[in-house]
Amino acid sequence: MHFAPIKAQRLYQQVINQIKELIYKGKLKKGDKLPSERELTAILGVSRASIREAFSALEILGLVETRPGEGTFISHELEGKAIEPLSLIFMLEQDKQAELFQIRRILEVECAKSAALHATAEQIRKMEECIEKMENFFDDEEINFQADKEMHFIIAKASNNSLLYHVLNAISEAMEVQIRSLRRGILHKTQNRAQLILQHKNIVEAVKSGQPEVAELAMQEHMKYIVKNVTI
Repeated sequence: MHFAPIKAQRLYQQVINQIKELIYKGKLKKGDKLPSERELTAILGVSRASIREAFSALEILGLVETRPGEGTFISHELEGKAIEPLSLIFMLEQDKQAELFQIRRILEVECAKSAALHATAEQIRKMEECIEKMENFFDDEEINFQADKEMHFIIAKASNNSLLYHVLNAISEAMEVQIRSLRRGILHKTQNRAQLILQHKNIVEAVKSGQPEVAELAMQEHMKYIVKNVTI
C-alpha cells in the first residue's frame, strides 16, 4: 500500500481553486464580475493579501482582468491570453518538438475537416488571400511564412469549434517557432516552395468546396509531406 505525501496549499491557491471550480460548474462566466477583495475576505475568511495574490496569478494567466474603478472580471476575450505556459513548455524542452507536431497533426486535420462544413465566405476569402500572398511573393520567405501561419489559424477558427481553436491558440507561440523551423528544413530545396503552396491551395479548395473528407485528406497529405522532408 502506497501513500502520497500531503502537500499543504497556500491560501491564495485555495482561493484560485474555488474560482476555477465556479468556472467549471458554469456559475462564473466570461465577463462576470467577481466580488471585491473586501467581500471575498469576509466570505472566505482569508486576508486581503491572499485575495490579491490569487487575482494577480489569475490575471497573469489571462483568466481575469482588473478594470480600475470597476473591479475584477472573468476575462471576456480569451484569445491571445492564457497561452504562454504550454508554448513555453514546448519551446524550453526541445525534445518535445515531435509531441508538439503530433498534437498539431491531430488537431489541424480535424480543423480542416470541420472547416469544410462551417467556414464562412469571409473566412474562405481570407484563406484565399493567404494563398495569393504565397503566389504573388513566391521568393519572399517572410511573407510566405506569415501567410502559412495565418492560413492554419483561419482554418482553426473556421472549424466552428471554439475548444479546438483555443487549444491550438494555447500553443500558438510554439507553433510559430516550429512552423518557421520546419519551413527552413523543407526549403533547403528551392523547388519545394511550389509544392508547399500547392498543398495549401488544395486544403483551401477542399474547404471552399465544402467537402470534409477531401479537406481532411488534403491536410493529412500536407502533414505527411512535412514528415517526409524533415526530421522532427
